[in-house]
Amino acid sequence: MILIIVRILIQIIIELEKIKIVNRKKPTDEADGHLPYKAEEDLIPPMAVAGEGYNVMTTGLTHDERGYPALEVDAQKVLLTRLLDKIRKNKDKIIKLEEYMLDDAEFVIISFGISSRAAKGAVNLARKKGLKAGYLRLITIWPFPDEQIYQIAEKVKAVFITEINSGQVTREVQRVVKGKAEVHGLLKLGGAIHTPTEIVEEIERRMK
Repeated sequence: MILIIVRILIQIIIELEKIKIVNRKKPTDEADGHLPYKAEEDLIPPMAVAGEGYNVMTTGLTHDERGYPALEVDAQKVLLTRLLDKIRKNKDKIIKLEEYMLDDAEFVIISFGISSRAAKGAVNLARKKGLKAGYLRLITIWPFPDEQIYQIAEKVKAVFITEINSGQVTREVQRVVKGKAEVHGLLKLGGAIHTPTEIVEEIERRMK
């Protein structure tokens, strides 16, 4: 038991060493008259450190550049537009995917969250049965990886999505694929998890 715990701790330490720390920008203007939420060209406002003379304002409400809650339509539009544009501008940095056996795949299983392990297992099982399966895990879901999924869909016959819900991601994939490949949602409700065998059996049934 002790050895297992030590091994887990070592793995955690190794993973932490891989994490890149990016420090927030600090303001360079004078503290007097400083606007804590005034964004720069990259749409990210510098963040002042409490105790260094700046008026540090934080709120979970829609706010203006001063950090004061703002309910006016114009203020809300400005803030939401900046937040959305910030994400769109940095989507290539945000999107994270895991690809597996896609080079010669005739169909791909897209998964995310807890169903990912079963989906990857299904690819291995399908390969043993002579089926050219590939795997794409959405480590991040939003912003949605439109371009990456479309490029994969151009090369395969069908796309299968494992979801423990009613098909929210399946509908996004259908929107992106635009008929380049068949799209099938392998959906489960109630919290039950897919098994690799179930996934492969369903794929075999639908690929006939």
